Amino acid sequence: SPGPRRARRARLAAAALAAAFLVTSCTTDGDVVGLQDGEEVTEADVIESLDADGDGVVRRRDVQAAISDIKINQYLVQPDLVAALFPGGEIRVADVLASLEAEPPTTLGSDAEPSRAMVVARLTSMIQLRLAALSLTEFGFPVSIDGTDAEINAQVAGHLDADFEQFATEESVRRRPEIERIATPHCLSVLTVGSEAEAIAARERVASGEDVAQVAVELNITVAAPPGGAIGCNTLLDWSNAPGLDTFELQELEVGGLTSVSSMPFDGTPNNELWLVFHLDELLTDEINLAPLGPFTPGIMREQMSLYSVEVSAGFGQWNPAELAVGFQPQG
Repeated sequence: SPGPRRARRARLAAAALAAAFLVTSCTTDGDVVGLQDGEEVTEADVIESLDADGDGVVRRRDVQAAISDIKINQYLVQPDLVAALFPGGEIRVADVLASLEAEPPTTLGSDAEPSRAMVVARLTSMIQLRLAALSLTEFGFPVSIDGTDAEINAQVAGHLDADFEQFATEESVRRRPEIERIATPHCLSVLTVGSEAEAIAARERVASGEDVAQVAVELNITVAAPPGGAIGCNTLLDWSNAPGLDTFELQELEVGGLTSVSSMPFDGTPNNELWLVFHLDELLTDEINLAPLGPFTPGIMREQMSLYSVEVSAGFGQWNPAELAVGFQPQG
């Protein structure tokens, strides 16, 4: 019958899903995955060490993480091994270990060895520091990467604490000219009437050359807007909360332009709706204020840093340019 068949298919699907996430000691081929305390370790050994309840089943992710720990420990005893390559330089295992010794994580005990997570986090921060140095140099704020982390960091911090924000602001505007428009006060008038047909007719009158203030005096429902229609000057960020106003449309208007007809709930009309048309009276370009949109340094720096090619030794993980971090990506 259909019922038992559906149940059987559901059980098979659940089993297939579990197989994608679980491994058992009988499925491994016994390949050596690394050395631990000088002895070869196989995947079966790893599964056995993780199998606390003795059922021979563990999560695939846990197995891969444990294998990664074994491999990274092998790398940590090879100080000359290159942990990461970036444009113009490299970071060796010895550099990472020296950094951890000079500035140990607060969670690392005095006699403890750094965990894989600590090593990867420190490698990530070392890469980030050097990419920041490269980015600043690219922008005309030279930083030498031939030095210790502390020396590189002092140069980077010196630029970022000084005049770089002004440059970042100008560069952001150059890349995205719309930023200035967003920060420019827009002076608006509004026509407020009781029906869509009236709003369309009022809009057409202003579009044909009639003065918006005169049309507003004649037609506006004055409990919803001033008789002459003028409602003030604000940036697009401030206008974004105005009912019935589409700031994306407003951003595209030239002075004297009109928005499309829109509506909003309103108790003062027979149909409980108010119909609106906004008119751009003026742009106060001498009062542009970019400060509320900043700071611009983090965005500019992150965008530039993500452009650089970074290669990380497989045992440490994979470089993720979007996250600007070394991450462990288990398979399966």
